[in-house]
Amino acid sequence: MAEGHGTGRRGVCERPETSSSSNSAHLRCIVNIAVAPEPALRWVAFRAQTPTRRIHYSEGLYTDRLQPAGAAGPREVWWDVYDTQTAQAAVADMLAQLDTHVWNRLETLLSHDAILSAAMTGDLGFLKRQNGNESYFAHAQALLLMDAGQSDALAAALDALRRTATPHNQATTE
Repeated sequence: MAEGHGTGRRGVCERPETSSSSNSAHLRCIVNIAVAPEPALRWVAFRAQTPTRRIHYSEGLYTDRLQPAGAAGPREVWWDVYDTQTAQAAVADMLAQLDTHVWNRLETLLSHDAILSAAMTGDLGFLKRQNGNESYFAHAQALLLMDAGQSDALAAALDALRRTATPHNQATTE
């Protein structure tokens, strides 16, 4: 886990998630990555009516998954581990990718301006605005803007959230 000193923003790289189809002879895994800014953690705590002690991947505004090197395309690929050799290869690949791609991205997103920019441009890792996630992006922008007080950008984010929220979630946008 990486933390921004004094920023209240946290980057999370959880242990690899294992597939429910894994067994003692074959482990399938993937690494979940997330950035959970402090306003998002407050929202999670408010909704749960309890303080957040450990950040879960799903609580991040920016979320992504680290897949085996060379994995491309729309289908998610997981590491397959059968023995010591494939376990060592999977761990080496995970560490190499963390060093070359992930840590720098997480460090950048610990900046309030950087994660706000990512939310406004529609790229929060796995979630992209063009894939029909307007409500999620409006929610992220409102959370990131709320502490600065009233602004045109906050009003626009709240309007977009009201417009795009599902009927079930509309009560929480008021």
